[in-house]
Amino acid sequence: MMRLFSLLLIIVSIQIACITAESPDIIWQFKYNDAINSFSVSEDGNYVVVGTENYNVLLLSNNGKIIWSYHTDGEVEAVSISQNNDYVVASTSGYFDDNNVRHFSGTIYMFSISGELLWNYKTGSTLDSEVQNISITRDGEYIAAGTEGGTLYFISGNGELLWYYKMGSKILSITLLPDGTSMAVVLENNQVLIVSNNRDILGRFEASGSITSISYSLDGAYIVIGTKTQKNDQTKGTIYLLSRSTELLWEYETDQECSSVSISKSGEFISATSGKNVFFFSKSGNLIWKNQLIEYSSSSYISDDGSLLAVGQETRIDLFSNEGEVLWSKQVDNKINKLYLTSKENIIVLNEKNNEIYELEPKLPALLKDILFTLGQLLLLLLFLVIGFLFIYIIFIKYQKWDEKLLKTNISIKLSAIFFSFSLLIILLSRFFSLGILSLLVLILSVTYAFSFLIIYISRERIFNKYYSWEAYKEKRVDPVLDSAKQKALVFFSSKRVPENRKK
Repeated sequence: MMRLFSLLLIIVSIQIACITAESPDIIWQFKYNDAINSFSVSEDGNYVVVGTENYNVLLLSNNGKIIWSYHTDGEVEAVSISQNNDYVVASTSGYFDDNNVRHFSGTIYMFSISGELLWNYKTGSTLDSEVQNISITRDGEYIAAGTEGGTLYFISGNGELLWYYKMGSKILSITLLPDGTSMAVVLENNQVLIVSNNRDILGRFEASGSITSISYSLDGAYIVIGTKTQKNDQTKGTIYLLSRSTELLWEYETDQECSSVSISKSGEFISATSGKNVFFFSKSGNLIWKNQLIEYSSSSYISDDGSLLAVGQETRIDLFSNEGEVLWSKQVDNKINKLYLTSKENIIVLNEKNNEIYELEPKLPALLKDILFTLGQLLLLLLFLVIGFLFIYIIFIKYQKWDEKLLKTNISIKLSAIFFSFSLLIILLSRFFSLGILSLLVLILSVTYAFSFLIIYISRERIFNKYYSWEAYKEKRVDPVLDSAKQKALVFFSSKRVPENRKK
């Protein structure tokens, strides 16, 4: 028992050391020799698509290595990846000839995830042809693209132009809903339009200032936008939450320009940054918390379930819980232009100045509750082992009279029921709490004990008649002269065991 206890203490020490140990934050880093115009991250964080100024589209793996590259006919202004990780789309603007003369043009490309060019569509050779924005549905069935001159293109997944529409103002961003039924289009004239996939205008909202950021829930039911407004020679900001039909649900004014907004997939939580402040709202518009940052904010991203919020500042990243607690911080060398929080809770960062992209794995600090959790798991295992050994010792070794009681009464089925109940309790608790791997081991032991006693109950008559009855002794199925070690063997592990009264 002392050896077992010492072993468990060693395990506790290792567990605590694993919790508190720190390792490097940067998982991988990619640096390019030319300006990065745009990047897009897959939903699971396994792929990063990069568009560069020198006409290249790159696909990076989740370790920062180039999987494939493609040389286009112009500067790559926008890239996007389908949420099912099957397709990549890119769009280009103009190009420079050998005499360094710029020519207007635009092309939309669609690739398979393996790098095969599926098709390309040329929008023309005028200023209005330069494609600045692009978006793709979850399954790659539809692509929407917007040009410098304000033309919205809607293309099928096989490269067929379904329709185009003159919006009347420069298109700043396009966001296709995952199902492709509609899209949110942000215009330079401070308007947000909801356009259906058959070109109908489903909703229109005009903000009080220029739109700086937009985000939407997974089903498109909620749209959050951030703005910049000049009031009395002061720069202000406003956060708007809109319905799918662009109905204003609520608004919140900030003291400075709203630099970024983000919304969780379900739409339950909304975050925004403004100046050196970060805000966290419920979808009803209640301000849950507000924190002051060390530096001016540049970007933010909320996790899918709204439990975490990553905020990029000039040279710093903070990771907040949904209760406003700073869980992790990282000081970096250069400005953070854009960041993305993956489903693995890692952070992918774009630094345009150094033309680099890198992924960080936040090392959350060890909390007292984490250490207590580990200790609790080990104590649970220790307690269960002690109880199990006590049951076996009392029933089979210490008191010989339990032999016949175990085999001739219903006590074995009762013990089986106790251990089955204990197993069900662990399964029930695991639905509400993170019990860890040690509880799984306890569950396996509990089920083993339960089935052992159940087998004894089912086979009790056969076991008694074969090994404990007077007839069995007379037929010499058992040897009455045994050493004490074999005499103390467990009933279901030995076929040579004889109670003390039989030996006498």
